[in-house]
Amino acid sequence: MFFETLKANLLVIIFFIIIFALGYWGVNSLQVEPEEFDYVSSDVRPIVVNEPTGFDPSKGVTDRNITTNPSVSTSTGSQTTNSPTPTTPTAPATDSSTNSEYSKLVAALEKLISDNVFMKKGSRGTRVGTVQEFLNIYNGTDSKIDNDYGATTESQIRNFQRSEGLTADGQAGPSTYRKMIEWLNKQ
Repeated sequence: MFFETLKANLLVIIFFIIIFALGYWGVNSLQVEPEEFDYVSSDVRPIVVNEPTGFDPSKGVTDRNITTNPSVSTSTGSQTTNSPTPTTPTAPATDSSTNSEYSKLVAALEKLISDNVFMKKGSRGTRVGTVQEFLNIYNGTDSKIDNDYGATTESQIRNFQRSEGLTADGQAGPSTYRKMIEWLNKQ
């Protein structure tokens, strides 16, 4: 009886030693040093280009196809606001019900203009989601807003730019946002 108890106790001790050894080996062999893999930035802010390649400050070009200053004009045509706070353009009284439907989106697009945000394939963040929200309205779709400026978003921007008479480069900048606001105000 003594040997059977000793045998059982030894088996339990050996079992725990094996479990401990496997755990120790697993932790040490599965640990990865930071130098052993490529870091991928987890920054979710959109890519903002303040001076795109080929930018000529003397010409004041804010996008590839429109030469204007980044101020926001109201729809009355007589006032120009240069304040950094975006303002919602006032629309004729006949469009007030439709315009209020998109007022948050218009304000978000105006913020993109005032912040001089440029987006291209690879951009990420809620600002990309604003553009995707507009594209859903424009195309009459209900696509998922994933805040990622991928190939689909680039293609849809290209189609929008083409149909609105802009340079269809697939990149969104202030002139593209202005056309988006203009289109929303017409709805």
